[in-house]
Amino acid sequence: MVKLLLLLLCTVYPDAVIPEDADEEFLYRINYYLEHPVDINTAGMNELLDVPFMSVEVAREIIKLRREEPFTSVDQLLLIDEVTPLMFIRLKPFFRVRRKKGPPPSGYTYLVKGIYPFPDTAYDWSPEKLYLRVNLRKNIDAGIVIEKDYYERNYFDYFSGYVSFRGFLFGNFDISEGLGLVFGRPGYFYRPAGFPETRRGILPHLSTFESGYFSGIVFQNYFFTPFVSYSYLDATLNDSTFNHYTSGYHRTGTEMDKKNAVRETFVGAILRYSGFTLAGGIPVYTPVGPTTSSYLPIVSISLSRQIGGYTGIMEIGYSNGYTGGILIKTPIGLQVLYRYFADDFKGLRTSPLAPEEGLYLYMERKVLEVKASGFIDFVRSDSGEYVFEGNIMGVWPVLKGTRLIIRWDGSRTRSGLRGEIVFRRRNKFIKLRLQGVSSGNERGYGGYITAGVRGDLSVEFRYCIFTTPSFNSAIYFYENNLPGEYSIIPLYGDGYRFYMLLREKNTGVYLRTGVTLRDGIQAKIGIAISK
Repeated sequence: MVKLLLLLLCTVYPDAVIPEDADEEFLYRINYYLEHPVDINTAGMNELLDVPFMSVEVAREIIKLRREEPFTSVDQLLLIDEVTPLMFIRLKPFFRVRRKKGPPPSGYTYLVKGIYPFPDTAYDWSPEKLYLRVNLRKNIDAGIVIEKDYYERNYFDYFSGYVSFRGFLFGNFDISEGLGLVFGRPGYFYRPAGFPETRRGILPHLSTFESGYFSGIVFQNYFFTPFVSYSYLDATLNDSTFNHYTSGYHRTGTEMDKKNAVRETFVGAILRYSGFTLAGGIPVYTPVGPTTSSYLPIVSISLSRQIGGYTGIMEIGYSNGYTGGILIKTPIGLQVLYRYFADDFKGLRTSPLAPEEGLYLYMERKVLEVKASGFIDFVRSDSGEYVFEGNIMGVWPVLKGTRLIIRWDGSRTRSGLRGEIVFRRRNKFIKLRLQGVSSGNERGYGGYITAGVRGDLSVEFRYCIFTTPSFNSAIYFYENNLPGEYSIIPLYGDGYRFYMLLREKNTGVYLRTGVTLRDGIQAKIGIAISK
């Protein structure tokens, strides 16, 4: 009943849906599902799990409830115990209730984009970044991504694709199980937003993370999923020492020498029963691999349980060394996460957590009209000491169409305070932000004004000003970008920055430019076409 009352206070702002540190695959899905909401009554399990911020537990409850009686409103998501009011705010824009019965939509989507930086003298090769993505969802499910990053020589430097049909998946894929301690989908852990809801199981690899994915064949079954992978890894080889190279850049001779230097053959399987999951296999590295782990098994055992509004996930694993963790989510918005990695643990696919020991606490609440959230994370350093990082944020809708945001971030070496006010009137908006940073004896300051209009032709402008002594006290601003791109720009020294983003809805054309004036001009211009 309390959640239904809070429904009256839930106002969704599209820009608030997107976290400030999201990988390009996640941003692509956010943009896609904002434009193409899922029918909550007809979407299958895989389509539900593809929705941003969706969890396995909520997806199962949606299917269970609609079997009893179809949803008549997206607001009925609040009837699910696991859906807190703040989770509802994140999920609501991606769903709809179709008034006419019929099969779910199918077809194809594509995204083409190119970005050119100025000046272009950093490396020897051509500076532009190019990207193509195509998805097909009809009788089969298929997709392909091709990317050339900045200053790479080969226009087909990276490509990834898959075909899925009748339970079989051929091509590139990720495995995500438990907390991702051993098998995780490439991504980031953005601490101010809580531990991410992740889709678990076999997932097609269509992100531009160029390391850690599998390449082969999978037979997908809920209880037993065998797989075989034959892939190449970027690495350096020195005697019997194996060092994984994860940036994906191939611009210099040194970087090119690491490309595809190790071949990995991986045979494994996933077993599931009543909330328990056992995932594992044996990797073989050739021509040279780490003598301590080339032929040793990699294993993950996880358990997921929901009791009322509580969700618990526990995982223990082994990959040359031991790891373990437990996550508890409560209906009052509290999350508690503990993770441990032994010093000799070597995980090529640990994600989104970093291989470190730590205790993470996150809390989010909505009291009357104020949304408050915060976290504190204690992490064990190499010296054995525990260092902390924390954050507190409050969002207050002071007037109709106006909200105030106050946020403090702090750690052992750096702290910051920022305030932001957002004005909205129908399809128009203005944002004002002031921000200060303290790092050691340095103090940095910055601010911006953003204005925009949303409609068939959407336009967004921003003008920034900043002053900081050095990079240590840099000001970081998140910027909206082309679909599938994300920008968190470090601004340091004394200067100005401007960016503009245009989008034509009917043609799916995007145009963006960003210019920084500091000791000269640095700029990027990009264009994208999306369907």
